[in-house]
Amino acid sequence: MENLTGGTPPVRYLPCVVPCKLYFAEGEAIGFAKGEAEEKLATAKRLLSIGLSVQDVAKGTSLSVEQVEKIKAELA
Repeated sequence: MENLTGGTPPVRYLPCVVPCKLYFAEGEAIGFAKGEAEEKLATAKRLLSIGLSVQDVAKGTSLSVEQVEKIKAELA
C-alpha cells in the first residue's frame, strides 16, 4: 500500500498502555526495594562505626541481629 507521495505509508505505533505500565511499575518497585536495602546497610555500617550495639542497630534499621553481626564482622 502506498501513500500519496508514492512511498510506503509511515509506520503507526500503537500506544502500549497496560503492559508497559505494569512492566515499569514492577521495575520501579524492584529498584525501590533495592535502594531501600542498600540504605539500610549503609545506615547499619554508620551506626556500628559510632559504637552502637548490634541490638540497637538491628532495632534502628529493621535488620535482623544476624545481618547486623555479619556487617560488623565485615567492618572488622
